[in-house]
Amino acid sequence: MMKTHTKKNMMKTHTILPALILSAAACLSQASAATYVYDFATQVGTTNGTLISTDNWTGTGVADWKIADGGGLTDYASNTADTNRITTRANDANFTYSILPTDTHLTLETTVRVSGSKNWTIALANGANVLIGVGGNFGDGDAYIIRGGSRYFETGTGTSTGPGPGSFASAGVFDVRLELDLLANSGNGSGDLYVNNVKVMDGRNLGLGSTDMTTANGLYMRSNHSSVGVDGLTITTVPEPSSTALLGLGGLALILRRRK
Repeated sequence: MMKTHTKKNMMKTHTILPALILSAAACLSQASAATYVYDFATQVGTTNGTLISTDNWTGTGVADWKIADGGGLTDYASNTADTNRITTRANDANFTYSILPTDTHLTLETTVRVSGSKNWTIALANGANVLIGVGGNFGDGDAYIIRGGSRYFETGTGTSTGPGPGSFASAGVFDVRLELDLLANSGNGSGDLYVNNVKVMDGRNLGLGSTDMTTANGLYMRSNHSSVGVDGLTITTVPEPSSTALLGLGGLALILRRRK
């Protein structure tokens, strides 16, 4: 009798476990990451000299921004004026993204061509105002995180510039990734910045408390030379797990503990 009773209990457990696992997985998938890819080759085209204004980029001097190849990177946005230019793009039917109140983590990724220590920025924006982004500093080539009107430099402290030289002091093509924890530092957020998968900033406090990321509704781009530019921007948002998923995982953990 004992053997039969034990066997039945094991069968019930084996039936319940897969159901709980599937239920928790389904709930977690509802809170999965969302990825938005803006790519100049796709959105504007691959023909050198094509104006990026054909894809809703606007601003003073926007006619100077064109698709270019060079320095090991193809189809990047080049400011052919070789002087400081800013351009923005509002979300539209061709490309849009959103940051929700439930999102707790945000990642920005881009590939940039740099020829010496030139200035460049790619960022999320609200209208013409920068919310959060990345860039390289003129002169010392410091990588930086930009939040509003403040820049946090690779070799500096807080918003003060550092001694350099930074990651972009020499010419090349660089993969840049910013990983943001929007809830860290009591809601002020923290940022980890990577250049070619090397972490150059670790847990930098960004003072995001007064920045409402859910107001992001477009892209912002800046450079001061034709030989520096990005090929696009990938935005990934991650929401907090749903309470249903956490309850499901909690129940699974309890059953596994009782089986030991």
